[in-house]
Amino acid sequence: MGDDGPIAEPGSRVDLGRRRVTVRRLRLVLEYEQWGPEFVHTIAGTDEQERDWLDALADSGQIRYTPGRTVEQWRELREQQGRYTVEQAMKVFHEGDPSRARDLMDEALALGGLLEREWERTHTYLAGGPAPAD
Repeated sequence: MGDDGPIAEPGSRVDLGRRRVTVRRLRLVLEYEQWGPEFVHTIAGTDEQERDWLDALADSGQIRYTPGRTVEQWRELREQQGRYTVEQAMKVFHEGDPSRARDLMDEALALGGLLEREWERTHTYLAGGPAPAD
């Protein structure tokens, strides 16, 4: 058993469910950087555990609110980061590191570089399974 329960088969519903939690956290960090703590805590609907986690990251200097960009500038930045992250994921996959590639795909989803369905299909592919049917 892992720290989060039984070890899940890569690409399985359990595995993807756990990864969705990671993606949520990544998105909260991105939103914190863009909009600040009030937005994340109020509008993004963080629960107490998420608020405590984000506050601890902010208190330790690991994340910070970075005003100064327009909404359009943030969108362009995140799109660029998302595309780059997908490219990096495929590169490390072809270099023989599917686990790191899957982690990068989680980041790409959080950044908006993939749609949810693309993310699921890519995880299944990177885990070595057949692509899910539509």
